[in-house]
Amino acid sequence: MNSFFSENINDALECWESGGLVAIPTETVYGLGAPVNQGELIEKIFSYKERPFYDPLIVHISDQSMAKKYVREWNSLTDKLAKKFWPGPLTIVLPKNDLISDMITSGLPTVGIRCPNNKLTLELISKLGEGIAAPSANKFTKTSPTNKDHVFQSFEDNHLCILVSEESADVGIESTIISINQSTISLLRPGVITEVDIREALVGDDFKFNEGLTAFEEKVVIAPGQDSIHYRPSYPLELVEMKDLSEKGTDIEYIYLELDPYVTARKLYALMRSPLTSSYIQRTFVLPDKRETLSERELQVWQSLLNRLEKAGQWSKKS
Repeated sequence: MNSFFSENINDALECWESGGLVAIPTETVYGLGAPVNQGELIEKIFSYKERPFYDPLIVHISDQSMAKKYVREWNSLTDKLAKKFWPGPLTIVLPKNDLISDMITSGLPTVGIRCPNNKLTLELISKLGEGIAAPSANKFTKTSPTNKDHVFQSFEDNHLCILVSEESADVGIESTIISINQSTISLLRPGVITEVDIREALVGDDFKFNEGLTAFEEKVVIAPGQDSIHYRPSYPLELVEMKDLSEKGTDIEYIYLELDPYVTARKLYALMRSPLTSSYIQRTFVLPDKRETLSERELQVWQSLLNRLEKAGQWSKKS
């Protein structure tokens, strides 16, 4: 059975019952999902994506009460951040309980949980009554999907229900991932919810925020998106600062990214997934000047974009 589109969550539930997976729309990217209590379907996620088992999955829930069902610890910091940013693009890594399998967490004692800001997906999770484990709906290390056609291109020949929602991918890049360990917060993957946002949400609280991408110094992958090669398009991608741009090659397609990081985030993966014309051999993204004039929050969103771009392409810097 091949992939098919549907706007009906009953089709998604039936697809799971018949042994297939479901592509869920979110405000970030499309996810490739299965109920957390269906081990055979969880295993198919890794198989469909050609994803190694060392890379953990994020569990999508419908509300805080469902989140608490799967974790052993839920402190006041977690509570404040969940109330502030859910539904939304923030994943919180917490100690898991036995309802979450080791396959979902790649053997780690923690699980990443988030509440996606998409009405159709939230309705699906609520009707299912269980969380949905879902990484991005693309082949491992490839560019993430921000619309239904991107998903179909990757999984046309798989047994997959692709839910169709007009409100998908308003954010455009994957969620921010943080871990909370008592009073310490660590950034595991940057996104559009920034350190500035988190600090503002916790004004008056006693906590430590680990500066920088602390998790990337770990010897094991403890959150999605931590491989050094990720988000790769099907063609050579070069990154260059505007100030370093000199002579243009006639066989290179140049795309000038916008200064507004939120606009760039919404467009980025669609740009990366659009095919090259036959006259080009590579694509070059030109980063905008004057980024230093942006607010601290906007600069941190740009750092999130650069995190994706650096894993997807190669820098070209002039001496």
